Amino acid sequence: MADSNIEVYESSQEEGMPIECYKFICGNVSYLYNSTERTIALTSGDAAGTYQAVYIKRSDINPNQKNGDNDADVEVGLDNSVAALYKGPPPEVPTKLYIYRLHEQDHTKYDIIFQGHVSQANFKDSICTLSVKMMTYLNKEIPNCTKGYTCKNVIYDDDCELIETNYQITATIDSGLKTGIYSSAFSAYPDGYFNNGIARYEGKVRQIYKHVGNYIEFKYPLTSVPAGTIKVAPGCDQLFKTCASKYSNTLNFKGFPYVSPTNAKRTAVGRGTYWVNDEVIVRDSDGFVGQIDL
Repeated sequence: MADSNIEVYESSQEEGMPIECYKFICGNVSYLYNSTERTIALTSGDAAGTYQAVYIKRSDINPNQKNGDNDADVEVGLDNSVAALYKGPPPEVPTKLYIYRLHEQDHTKYDIIFQGHVSQANFKDSICTLSVKMMTYLNKEIPNCTKGYTCKNVIYDDDCELIETNYQITATIDSGLKTGIYSSAFSAYPDGYFNNGIARYEGKVRQIYKHVGNYIEFKYPLTSVPAGTIKVAPGCDQLFKTCASKYSNTLNFKGFPYVSPTNAKRTAVGRGTYWVNDEVIVRDSDGFVGQIDL
């Protein structure tokens, strides 16, 4: 951050002539806007760039508030380039926002008054309202683990240790929709094999919602109808049975399968399992003990 302007100008209504510059970043593309009626060029630090004059308006920001009140709503025109990112499926990567505040008297000094990421967009008449969640240490992902029946890993992450490319297949697309694709390659695997898996196509990534026969359906649609080939990797339901029988990866299982599921009646694996030496056994409410069927 450049040297602050707050102490110099913010204390005087007569001298202060505030300008706010908005820097949206989506992937490798930046969108630069400012709150005045003319173009503003900044040359120092992370804020460097040319900020176009457009209609842009934000809500009040109070970093000390709780319950999400420190988040911000930013209004832009319906034809704004950032608004256009949300007229269809959401962008592949989160859109970040940095708001810089400076004063007309000195464009070399500014303060970062807000940074966050766009969580959703609402359209009404000629206005798009972007809901932006503030970046704070309290809402960043913090490593944690609670004692539960299912695994806490995300498949192919560092703790899971499975390597996605070892399970990934390249499938020729027989026909496609924005919501899913058909390929005869999927028929070689049992229904559900690719459920919760990962599909990669031309730099885009989608989670697979379900797999039936030669069809997989995405959790969120693509921005265009796919053609050619697509890379697909199977997923996991975080159950010990799946970890053992599908991936032989139980050494990295981060659940506690001897703890009863939250809803035992809706859990297909049973009422709870636990290890005895190297064997996996199951015990029901009547005290019966037997080996679990993997």
